Amino acid sequence: MGKTTVFHVANNFTKKASCFLFVSLKEQMKNLIVAVKMKLGLIGLIDRLTDLSKQTRTQLWHF
Repeated sequence: MGKTTVFHVANNFTKKASCFLFVSLKEQMKNLIVAVKMKLGLIGLIDRLTDLSKQTRTQLWHF
């Protein structure tokens, strides 16, 4: 009787722990994806700004 209860508690704890780990891992992945998207967005913005300044420079150069 005592062994099964201990096993049951341990099993339940393991399930909860793995569920918690999975959820926190999912959260970390989500945060990582958001960070990567923000970084890529920032890089894209910088690229667009440099393209814009290059275009402006070439237009001014042609005047």
